[in-house]
Amino acid sequence: MNTELIISISAVVVSFVSCIIPLVIQWRYRKRDKKDDLTKRLDAIIKLGLQYPYMEDRNFTSKWNESKGNGDERYLRYDNYCNILYNYLHSVCKHFNYDKKEIENYIDIKNWIRMHKQNWENPTELYENVDGYDVKFRRLIDEYLK
Repeated sequence: MNTELIISISAVVVSFVSCIIPLVIQWRYRKRDKKDDLTKRLDAIIKLGLQYPYMEDRNFTSKWNESKGNGDERYLRYDNYCNILYNYLHSVCKHFNYDKKEIENYIDIKNWIRMHKQNWENPTELYENVDGYDVKFRRLIDEYLK
């Protein structure tokens, strides 16, 4: 092989590597930033649960279907809380590519879904969950509710 060809190939390799490394670094930072965002959102949900403890009380949540239309402000607030919660869980699932082991290592998704089962199965708007979430997420929720 002649020297010019070796130098040309080396230049191409160096150029390629110098383009790839910043992309990999940027991808890792974005992934870290997304996880930081998930952590902040989790903190906000926990604060809501502390501010309104009945939203995480099984005695309250189990009466969702029979009480959702009674005009009680607590149930209106609870419905919004569940929307925030399911949107958060959806983001977590997407972040971890629906890998149940990874998701369960990050949060206690099983108990949260089971706690708010009534709200998921009986939304205030008939097709709210079907239209609002992708098939993978709905299947994952249904698996936990079996």
